[in-house]
Amino acid sequence: MNRQLSLALVLALLLGGLAMVPAVCAEGADDYLGIWVADGVTAEIRREDDAEAGLECRFVFMEDGSDDSDVWTYSNCWYDGEENCLQCMNVVREHQHYDDIWQVLEASDWSLNDMDFSRLDRTEAGLRFTADALGAPVDLVRPEEDGTWTRGAALAYLGRWRSEDATLRVEDLGPAYLFTAWVPLGNGATGKWSYTCRYDATEGRMVSVSVSPRSVITPTEEGGTIEEEVGWDNSKAFFTLTDDGLLLWSDVTDGDGEDMTLERAGD
Repeated sequence: MNRQLSLALVLALLLGGLAMVPAVCAEGADDYLGIWVADGVTAEIRREDDAEAGLECRFVFMEDGSDDSDVWTYSNCWYDGEENCLQCMNVVREHQHYDDIWQVLEASDWSLNDMDFSRLDRTEAGLRFTADALGAPVDLVRPEEDGTWTRGAALAYLGRWRSEDATLRVEDLGPAYLFTAWVPLGNGATGKWSYTCRYDATEGRMVSVSVSPRSVITPTEEGGTIEEEVGWDNSKAFFTLTDDGLLLWSDVTDGDGEDMTLERAGD
């Protein structure tokens, strides 16, 4: 069992005991959704796939040009109407390092603290993030309001995308970005592709690095799923945003994407 799957199982067990956490208030949460930035910080706030489950908030701490980042992912956030803020808990903290020689993203020093509460408050300029692990609150604004932010073009890829044949999730890991695609294979099974990408500012697109893991997700009679890794391939893929806001997936090694066009699937 790989490390990411183990971590997912731990989160699932923890979240199973959180029935007392209030459901997200969609109306109050809407103003928080999307991408926010500060000096050395990127935040992404999105709805979970199950709208009743609440919000997920991810914070990436990285200096411009660095090959190291710290990623904090809060898997359970909700709008608190009495406090008029987002309350967040179930945080996973992980350090990411991009090895330029081997072209691989290495995760280390992860920790799980299910009782560490943090909050996001609206301000006149944007959001204020407050957490005990920080020395001071962090004030965030929209990327278009921060003219010094150099990763703005890359951040436009973040979020969920879909087509008739596939769904895609793009996540910011700091020095690299994770592109995960799910494609139905028939008989209820789903193929899963994972690309670690870096942004090529010269070409204006995302380019995969190293190898791409492949797996097959198969449903069980009990209503669950089994994910089986079926190989790691030296594949080269490009992801390009078109002028009309679509995402073009092109795998130039084995044609997995076949120049597939995807549209944004919402927050």
